[in-house]
Amino acid sequence: MDFEQFRLKLKLSAAEAETVYPGFAESAATFPDAGLEVLSQEYLKTVFPHIGFDAEEEEKLLVFAGRLDADRVWRLMFFHAFRTLFVGENPQALKNFPEFRAAFCGDAGMFYLLLGCAAFAPARESYRRAGLPLENLRLVGRKIRTTDELNRLAFGEPGYYRHAIYWLRNYVDLSVVPVGRFEFRHSSAAKYNLVVLRRRADGRIVALTGRTALGFLPDGDIAPVTDPRCIASGALIDDPNFVIGAALDPASGKSLGTVKLLKSEWEYAGAPTDPILEWHIPGGGG
Repeated sequence: MDFEQFRLKLKLSAAEAETVYPGFAESAATFPDAGLEVLSQEYLKTVFPHIGFDAEEEEKLLVFAGRLDADRVWRLMFFHAFRTLFVGENPQALKNFPEFRAAFCGDAGMFYLLLGCAAFAPARESYRRAGLPLENLRLVGRKIRTTDELNRLAFGEPGYYRHAIYWLRNYVDLSVVPVGRFEFRHSSAAKYNLVVLRRRADGRIVALTGRTALGFLPDGDIAPVTDPRCIASGALIDDPNFVIGAALDPASGKSLGTVKLLKSEWEYAGAPTDPILEWHIPGGGG
């Protein structure tokens, strides 16, 4: 089957088909003839308890997965989307993939919801190799469930918003590790042009940032520098004798204004080259 026949079978417009074409040849070349594990009833019944769908939605997903797996063309499409998301160099390409509404109408969101469920297979292998507790995979399930709930609130139907599904790649690559309510990843202070200083006299901590994308409102809150209400923006100057920058209170995250700190009175508690731990608060409340 050539790509044009593939496009017609999936009821994609020429423009929609173009969005899935990058990497498609590689997917087709490695496409297994047998059914896909991540669409199997056995696999889904294993991961559902980690997600927490209700019984009705579980049944709909099982039926939809069987529908995809029974059709070689749709199985190939799912396999290609899986490779794009979890193997390819640009998982954010999923943002441009079609919604498949012409083919599935109101059930179109199920395609990406199943793709989200498929994250457990590669994430499980990554966790095993790294020696991380597999119990933490249930936290990946929480991400899938809360995203499905948000999709219902926003669009009135189940699914996983394809513009956000790229985030699941972080769990597979272990660049983001969920722990409890939050998610963490290693980064560098250089990403934020950030330094942290400690006053020698009393140990007070102040963080200075030079991210020009940040601006400060009159009440001290942070806003995009493009916000017309901003009265100042960050600009970090690190001189041998002093540091000038937009000071942030670590406790509240609010601006303390632009300050000049003498290195004779302040010492580094965190330099721009130091590693940092980024803290992400996923959706879902609590």
